Amino acid sequence: MRRFFLFLVLLALAGGCGSKGDQVGLTPADKRVAAPEISGYFLNVAGPMSLAQLKGKVVLLNFWATWCGPCRAEIPSLVKLYSLYHPKGVEFLSLSVEIDNNLPRGQLDQFLASNNINYPTGLASHQTLSDYSTDGIPANFFIDKQGRLATYFIGLRSEDDLTAVLDQLLKEP
Repeated sequence: MRRFFLFLVLLALAGGCGSKGDQVGLTPADKRVAAPEISGYFLNVAGPMSLAQLKGKVVLLNFWATWCGPCRAEIPSLVKLYSLYHPKGVEFLSLSVEIDNNLPRGQLDQFLASNNINYPTGLASHQTLSDYSTDGIPANFFIDKQGRLATYFIGLRSEDDLTAVLDQLLKEP
C-alpha cells in the first residue's frame, strides 16, 4: 500500500497526470510500482477477473458510477476503444463504485445493455476501492504488461488522451 502511494507522489512530481500535446506522460518504467490486485463482482463475464491473470497485457482499469454524468459521457469512447484495442492485447476492466448502493442486478444489467458496454464490468470490492483510493470518478488507471501502474487520469479525458497512453504502453516490451 505504501508503494502505491509513493507511486502517486512520484507520478504527481513527474507530471504524469497531465497531457502535453500529443504525448501523455507515463511514469518511467523503472519507477513504476505493482498495481494493487483487484476484486469485484463482475456482471457481464463469467468467473472472477484479476490483474495477475492479465499479466502480459496492457490494462485500462476504469472506476465509474451509473449516476456520474462524466462517467456516462465516457462510456461511448470506452466501448469504441475496447473494440479497437482488445484485439491488440489491451484489456479493459470497469468497476462501479456503487457497491453499497444496493442497485438491483436487473437495473445494472439494463444499464450495461442500454449503453452497449462490451468490456468486463462489475462492482468494485471495498478492498479495491481502498487500494485505488481515487479523488473522483471517472478514474482510469493504466497498467503496463508487467502489471505496474504507468499513469492514471481522474476526471473525463479525451479519446485522444486514452489512445495516446494505450499506444505508448503497447510499444513497450
